[in-house]
Amino acid sequence: MTAQDRELSFGIKTSQMGLTYQEILSTWRQADQVPAISHAWLWDHMVPLRGDITGAALEAWTLLAALAAQTSRLRLGVIVTSNRLRNPALLAKMAATTDIIAGGRLDFGIGAGAAGSPARTPPCGSSGRTECRSSPPVRRSATSPRPAP
Repeated sequence: MTAQDRELSFGIKTSQMGLTYQEILSTWRQADQVPAISHAWLWDHMVPLRGDITGAALEAWTLLAALAAQTSRLRLGVIVTSNRLRNPALLAKMAATTDIIAGGRLDFGIGAGAAGSPARTPPCGSSGRTECRSSPPVRRSATSPRPAP
């Protein structure tokens, strides 16, 4: 694919930090009605990145499945799911289930996640200390003819 074959697209990213489900859902439903917005994203952090770490921060994949059920057009995903937070087989199953709920609208991205703040760990596949063990089970789940029950 060349640069000329690609179309410019616009999307939204909503932070789960300090927001309620109803606030995020309202934003996603509004975006789903705007033809110029083609995709929507969440981030994969278990605690707020700023301020009080005990503050509200909804879990990305649970929230994504709920939002997938409440939207009909937007492509959706989690901006770089951290390889360190979930068992690979469980993550593959979560992604496959979310994609079924979304009617095939899931865009899946995976990385190594942060080793700590402000240090960063190299992404999966790059030379560095992190091995991307999630890739084989996630790839098998994504490429199998039908999701396992």
